[in-house]
Amino acid sequence: MPTDARLIAILTLATAFLTAAVVAPLPPLGAAAPLDRELNLDVDRLEDEFARYDRSDAPGFAVGVIVDGELAFSRYYGAAHLDYGIPLGPESRLMVGSVSKQFTAAAVLLLAQRGELELDEDIRTYLPELPDLAARAGYDTPVTVRSLLHHTSGIRDLIHLLHIEGRGLDPQTDDERIMRMLRNQRGLNFEPGARYAYSNTGYILLAELVERVSGKSLREFTCEHLFAPSGMNSTHFHDDPAMVVPKRSMSYLPLAGDTGAGGEFGEFYRNHVAWVGARGLFTTLEDLARWEQNYYDNRTCLENFEAEMTRLARSNTGSRINYASGLFVGWYKGLQTVGHDGNYMGFRSNYQRFPEFDTAIIVLGNSAGIDPTRLLRRTADIVFEHHYEQQLTAFTGVYEEPWYGTRYEIALEAGALYVYRPRSPRAPLEWHGGNRFSFQNWLVTFERGGDGTYDRLMVHTAAAGTRPFERVSPSE
Repeated sequence: MPTDARLIAILTLATAFLTAAVVAPLPPLGAAAPLDRELNLDVDRLEDEFARYDRSDAPGFAVGVIVDGELAFSRYYGAAHLDYGIPLGPESRLMVGSVSKQFTAAAVLLLAQRGELELDEDIRTYLPELPDLAARAGYDTPVTVRSLLHHTSGIRDLIHLLHIEGRGLDPQTDDERIMRMLRNQRGLNFEPGARYAYSNTGYILLAELVERVSGKSLREFTCEHLFAPSGMNSTHFHDDPAMVVPKRSMSYLPLAGDTGAGGEFGEFYRNHVAWVGARGLFTTLEDLARWEQNYYDNRTCLENFEAEMTRLARSNTGSRINYASGLFVGWYKGLQTVGHDGNYMGFRSNYQRFPEFDTAIIVLGNSAGIDPTRLLRRTADIVFEHHYEQQLTAFTGVYEEPWYGTRYEIALEAGALYVYRPRSPRAPLEWHGGNRFSFQNWLVTFERGGDGTYDRLMVHTAAAGTRPFERVSPSE
């Protein structure tokens, strides 16, 4: 499969996953144990977890843990530039893909606070050359600025339009071509505000909106009002291909499997400046830590920073959509998360806040073989281990299937649950929050008895249906 087609397929699957995640209801915390706010910043464990990435002949990633706005842990693995043997470090600047969207959103919200635009105004008030796609589709509700912020506009995603055209992610797809593609659309995917569908196109339009309203490019406006006040001197929207970027990291694609075995990597970089707003941000781990500080001591020009950035969208019917201003609001193992992931070329990133712990975790990579979400979650598993142990202890014990007498033991080890079954190796239980777990292709849920403790384990399988196991004793 050609590289462009493979990337579009990956991005299509990612968009489908994000859509499912956003419209799914958030799990209730239920009768969970009180929150244990003790963090496990065990440097040796964190370093051991990532030791295999500590090599000079491969690209890698930066990982950071920010607590109360301060960078409490940071490490850099692999090379920023293989040609010159330059390692990744605190000054390395990487592109962060769709993590960029929150900064575009902050610029729009600031203009709204200053009274220079209205979030509920028709986008064509500010960009009159746009076609009235809502009217073309027979809808009375216009595409508003707010609907672009929250991916509820119904405007089709540029990646999918390019896929249909068979063009791929080529450098010829500049802003002028994007506008031409929009003018050729006959309508929308749905009535504006009716529901959620992730669309990069909306954030490209928001970048243009910022320039039209403020008279400054998105790069200039964000540097003046967001980045400079925050001390983010190594961050900018890259809208000029001739612009020199000090300490720029190169982007790579593994040539021998997903991990680039043997150090076989190819450069994967397009100096392509279109789509700024949806992506296009160069930054560093330390600068993102400075951005995180604004949730505790806001230095930007955006007032009520946290409330503005994390306010959830609502559909036309009033139902909640788990997307705020360039930020997904979700859950990981029962903890609320607020953040975004991103990918473009070989750059991979994920920046998630855990507001209940006043903690954020960031992973920035420069290889398509890096999975930042997995690395971030593994970091979270260690950092929040004490909390998980407190929550998961309630599920431990020996459970017996009443018909055949088969026993499963659920044991807690290093902040995670494992199931021990007869004649089978132990298997980790993946926690999905609340009382829901899975292992292999089985869904596992726990049920409470009359005294409030978990006394039943339900195993749900496609082949055998649902099998109950009754708790017969604590973990042995």
